[in-house]
Amino acid sequence: MQIRGVDLVMYRVTDMDRSISFYRDTLGLELSMVADSEHWAEFSVAPTTLALLKAENIPYDVGIEIPPFQPGSTAAFLAVDNIENAVKELEEKGVVIAAAPFESSTCWGGVILDPDGNGIHLHQRKDGTAG
Repeated sequence: MQIRGVDLVMYRVTDMDRSISFYRDTLGLELSMVADSEHWAEFSVAPTTLALLKAENIPYDVGIEIPPFQPGSTAAFLAVDNIENAVKELEEKGVVIAAAPFESSTCWGGVILDPDGNGIHLHQRKDGTAG
């Protein structure tokens, strides 16, 4: 078996409308799909997909027991051009900053929280690449 890439990253949420608004309107991601059941939504974040799952009352059998919701159990790293500017812009929009911008040997990072307390990592590689 060879892993070809990451098809999607999924966050569990408690309020789909509120979460769609956050990811679409606050973060500016492109909403590409909402399932008829309104328990699943997808955003295009090339070259992958960021998905939202409202785990309560899933209207179909997924074949596994889904554990209770717990924020912070998943994390996506979203590439940004300038970590300082991105964090400042989101802070001005009222987004909770869980970790102020920091520097490592290869990147700059920061962490924000979505409305359910899920951490979203903002990531700027020092070599300028993304993805």
